[in-house]
Amino acid sequence: HALRLSALHAAMMLTGAAAVAFALAPHVDEPVAATFLAFAPGGLAEMGLIALSLDMSVIYVTAHHVLRIVLAVSAAPPLARRIVP
Repeated sequence: HALRLSALHAAMMLTGAAAVAFALAPHVDEPVAATFLAFAPGGLAEMGLIALSLDMSVIYVTAHHVLRIVLAVSAAPPLARRIVP
């Protein structure tokens, strides 16, 4: 059961990242692949290394992942206080 849920969650996250990448790529000065990598779920260091190895903008990918981490860390406490009184 856990394996199915994990696969479903991974598929949903990758589909969402692909949708965002295709929607944003025409508006930013980066290819779809780099935009996908910036929004794909994964670790900061790993995504930066993948961007480096594929000759993509490491700064673009890393900035998005750092922003994701900062937003998650800053938004989690207020949201947790609302969920658990």
